[in-house]
Amino acid sequence: NAFAKFDIKPNAALVAKLLTAIDKNIAEFNSQSIANTLNALARLEIKPNEALVTKLFTAIDKKIAEFNSQDISNTVNALARLEIKPNAALIAKLLTAIDKKIAEFKPQEIANTLNAFAKFDIKPNETLVAKLFTAIDNRIAEFNSQDISNTLNAFQKLEIKPNETLVAKLLAAIDKKVADFNSQDISNTLNALARLEIKPNEALVTKLLTAIDKSDLSIINCNQIYAALVYYCLNNTDKWREVAQILNKSNLSLEELKERTQSGLKAATKISALQMQVYSSVLQQYPNAMLEQVMYCHVVDIFIPSINLIIEVNGPLHYNSDGGLNVTSRQKYDLLQKLGYKLLVITFHDWESKLTVQDKNAWLTGQISSKIATPSVAKVALNPNAKAFTPRFATSSNSVDPNTPAMNSKPRMPRC
Repeated sequence: NAFAKFDIKPNAALVAKLLTAIDKNIAEFNSQSIANTLNALARLEIKPNEALVTKLFTAIDKKIAEFNSQDISNTVNALARLEIKPNAALIAKLLTAIDKKIAEFKPQEIANTLNAFAKFDIKPNETLVAKLFTAIDNRIAEFNSQDISNTLNAFQKLEIKPNETLVAKLLAAIDKKVADFNSQDISNTLNALARLEIKPNEALVTKLLTAIDKSDLSIINCNQIYAALVYYCLNNTDKWREVAQILNKSNLSLEELKERTQSGLKAATKISALQMQVYSSVLQQYPNAMLEQVMYCHVVDIFIPSINLIIEVNGPLHYNSDGGLNVTSRQKYDLLQKLGYKLLVITFHDWESKLTVQDKNAWLTGQISSKIATPSVAKVALNPNAKAFTPRFATSSNSVDPNTPAMNSKPRMPRC
């Protein structure tokens, strides 16, 4: 912990000796020693080998009854930062320990523990969620800006929406602490509120947006804020005008926010071999299909403007260890469909199960046809691309703005 405190990272030889010393003495560690050791390893970005991880898990298991709230929080937070997911049996024991000690958790411990849950996609049961809500409610006055931001961010990743009473208290806490929020706190908070479908009042939105310092904004922050605004302005043309006027009072315009977001998305695009195979098949039937197309705050794999269809080609990274779609993908698809686009998801299992090119083409044609027959559920958000946010329509299907969603299942298009 002293090394971590002074940001001194030992060389490889010393790291090896330290890990060996931990290995030899781990059986003698108490709960605080275990938690502090893991916390230091995480801060120094030193990931122990599998054999030592197993011994650390055994030590946690044996001493779990002695862990206090800080030990638990530091342990789960360190494991999350090191990307070391405990086995199912240890997760169950940690959750039981949290359940017993939750009333003792301080705001930072609550936030760190929730974020560890989110990192590992561990959703606590309803009883523990209720206790977490109570713990937050009881200590909300003690939460600083980062605690509020991190707690909301974890809730949105876990898809846990607080009850109305707690929502009101969280919004009041944000309002009270807004001057302390840095750009990351603001972006995390706005994004979380949007994903959880919690709409703050206009006064609070104004306070958060005008507090943004663009010199402190990362591409991720820009994406989070822009995504939040897309949610906030869904089905409401006037909201985009209001947002633009609010941002004009700060040092960041809506146009600059959009540009920074979408430039970052374009720079990060990667095309997989699987995606290219599907795209090649799509082109045979729809030559106007677009590859790696920016849609507001997301990049979609394939977009067919003539039928208003997005095709997402999913490899294994889109799924959790239990086979379910991960939260990032779920939230992306939810927003795209709320914007009025039809969505077809092609999994690597589905595609690889078709043995020949002819089989793949025939199967894909059938999948697209079934989506064309399904009506869109469109909540139209006016695209803030054109001057004064006035929608324009093209007479040619060759000029398409995919950032403007469809009305009545037809893509909206700007004039060139």
